Amino acid sequence: MSLKRFMGWEPAVVVDHEYDEAGRLVRSVETTETEWDVEQRSWMQALAELAYQSCSGCGGFLQETLDPELEYVTEHPLRCHRCEALEIRRDQIREKARHPGSFAIWPIHERRL
Repeated sequence: MSLKRFMGWEPAVVVDHEYDEAGRLVRSVETTETEWDVEQRSWMQALAELAYQSCSGCGGFLQETLDPELEYVTEHPLRCHRCEALEIRRDQIREKARHPGSFAIWPIHERRL
């Protein structure tokens, strides 16, 4: 899906009808505006280039993350309570279920303490 389609764009469709001398329809030609114009292809090429130049592990820019002269320091991790609840429940299910991978949807609800 192109970016412009994602943003709500719909292609324009034009139908041209041709008639003979007696006024009978001879032919109809439908022309649809192209979704993948130069701008949309450029967006996708830029996105592919960004992915190619990014580390698949941390998402950092490879030109920087591969530089041995740079040092990276991590901070204390932040705990996402929603992810934690989900992992706890997944662990409980994995212990009991014969096919835990078959659970594709994990409903999760907010509850104030």
